[in-house]
Amino acid sequence: MQSQAESVDVPILHNTFKLTFGKKTVECLVDLHLSYIEYRQINQQQDDDSVLVEGCIKFEDTIGCHTGRRKKKSHKDDVFAYLTIYSYPMKESGKKRRHTSTCFKINKNDNVGENQDIANLWRVAILCRIRGIDFSHELGTNQYPPENRYIIFVNPKSGTGKAKKIFKKTPKRMLKEAEIEYTLIVTERAGHAYDYVKEMKLNQVDGIIIVSGDGLVHEVINGLMSREDWQHAVKIPIGALPGGSGNALYQSILYEAKKLGSARFLLGAVKHLTKLKYYHGKFHYLPVATKESTSATPSSNAGQTNADNKPKTERNISKHVSLSPLKSVLPSINEPLPSNWEMIEDDVVLFGAVYLPYLSTENFVAPTCRLNDGIINLQTIDSTCNRKTMLKILSTQKEAGHLSMACTEVFPCKAFRLEPITSPGIITVDGECVDYGVIQGEILPGLSRVFCRSVPPDSS
Repeated sequence: MQSQAESVDVPILHNTFKLTFGKKTVECLVDLHLSYIEYRQINQQQDDDSVLVEGCIKFEDTIGCHTGRRKKKSHKDDVFAYLTIYSYPMKESGKKRRHTSTCFKINKNDNVGENQDIANLWRVAILCRIRGIDFSHELGTNQYPPENRYIIFVNPKSGTGKAKKIFKKTPKRMLKEAEIEYTLIVTERAGHAYDYVKEMKLNQVDGIIIVSGDGLVHEVINGLMSREDWQHAVKIPIGALPGGSGNALYQSILYEAKKLGSARFLLGAVKHLTKLKYYHGKFHYLPVATKESTSATPSSNAGQTNADNKPKTERNISKHVSLSPLKSVLPSINEPLPSNWEMIEDDVVLFGAVYLPYLSTENFVAPTCRLNDGIINLQTIDSTCNRKTMLKILSTQKEAGHLSMACTEVFPCKAFRLEPITSPGIITVDGECVDYGVIQGEILPGLSRVFCRSVPPDSS
């Protein structure tokens, strides 16, 4: 049987409704197609020199649809039902979206109940098409597609402390328009989100939204991975709204983020520039082209500090995560590495392991990185870098200018281990300082999912 998406683009529903623009109300012919709603004014008077009312509402821009009566006390002869569609089409600049609500008035019958049935039928059809479901008249007027249920974490202390304000400004309104059921959790301490997702019931959650920086994203993922049913839990889609200093995940998905605190990265760089320091150390990596060794299986407490053997200075990026069921390439942090790993010992100004295109909203570090490519890019800036070169790197960070410098090298890999020799020094994971010492990590491609807009197959 041919699906709606494969059939000829003929209207699924067709009717005439009234539409009000300012003080003007006109009658419009309205067609609901597979991917959009088209409306155009009819019965325009010949002596009416006003602009013809017409428009198109794309479902890819639409988030919700409501029906009902007027909120104000209606006249006894008012039998109108109302169908309001909420959408966010792109502005002409192509960079931002604008909020639009289109309200159709329905009075096809003298009975308000019958008019409401028409509105509800259109609402069901619109919700089906928004959510990619084929619409059938057999659904009736009350068989609505299932609603999504989200957990929303807001970190009030991330970045410049504006996360709560950010959530209340636009996302809260959008959730109401989309009629999304959600549980709002304002985090009160480090590990709050970790503890929550570790114990939550998966059958009651369709997605997780995080209003914070990247640190809370990692905390949530670690919490999901710590569950006994982590294979299912980690598949829950995660969305990120920029509320921290870096917002690397958000920026890497959307390539456009609000400026909420990225200045701290610039200040840190300026401080580094005034007192350029060189570090001596070794880094080992498993090249992408090398067949991965599966002889190493990390224990469930890999990277944690134990009283029996591991020094406090040794850290593993997967500190809170049990990876024993996974096909890991990392041995325990104290064990030797397999022979198919490469090793480099050098003096460097900077060593970075990145797997996203952006390090922060304004720091474009790895243009070739993709969310699902399964590659870590080790980037080093060696000791030939001086203050003049570093200043040039900082001034071109929006264009990944550092990659064209002779002092920069990139090593694509699946896993790495860093062994600093110079002491003291600074090591950060997602912008947060960790104990200075041996650190290792690997990438597990395709293990979790994030919310993002779908891209056409032929899109670059």
